[in-house]
Amino acid sequence: MCFRTIMLFVALLVPAVAVCFDDESLAPVVYHGSVSVASQRKAYVELVTGEVKRHRIDEDILPHWMTKGSWESRHPDLTGTFGAEDEEQFVQSFAFELVHLGLFKQAVETSGDKSDDVHIRLSFTKTEYFYQGTRRYVLYVEMQIEDSTGGSSRSYVADSNNGHSLVKGDLHGRALVKTSAATDLMEKLIPDVDEWLRHSQSLRATPATPNGATQDH
Repeated sequence: MCFRTIMLFVALLVPAVAVCFDDESLAPVVYHGSVSVASQRKAYVELVTGEVKRHRIDEDILPHWMTKGSWESRHPDLTGTFGAEDEEQFVQSFAFELVHLGLFKQAVETSGDKSDDVHIRLSFTKTEYFYQGTRRYVLYVEMQIEDSTGGSSRSYVADSNNGHSLVKGDLHGRALVKTSAATDLMEKLIPDVDEWLRHSQSLRATPATPNGATQDH
């Protein structure tokens, strides 16, 4: 094999390897803050997946009637998107952080029993991946928390451009930019879980009354 052929093979192989590396799934996500409450309770964490979008340049510039019937619009390319596997990885990281921070003694990924234990539902209503000019992920998520004392529901928008991982989308691969978006989401969720749990603990610690309130145990 001549030198020129070898160089041509290397030139073709390196971009292919880079693409494979660039399309890595989300890595474990860590919460960098602190919490104000701890419990010996058990949390059931449920994942609900939603719409996954990947934005191309023609979708942003050309009129909708020119792109809606294209093969790509009917068979969307989800390469690089924040999809179900990434959402599952995030939920695993979220459950781990709930225990690691001491908020709960145990966190299980399942629908669970809502009667007494804590049930947390993370609904990824939509995730968007923008890749024209710069890489960017935007995650639209709703978190519902419920136990016997009541429930709470809040919506969040996490953006890789918020800079929690100090990355710029045009200088780093997808995996790192994904982590930036997921970290932004984690930084938003954990404080609200902390706040909700503190309120729930105070209600559970209230002595029994004729209205049926119960003491914490």
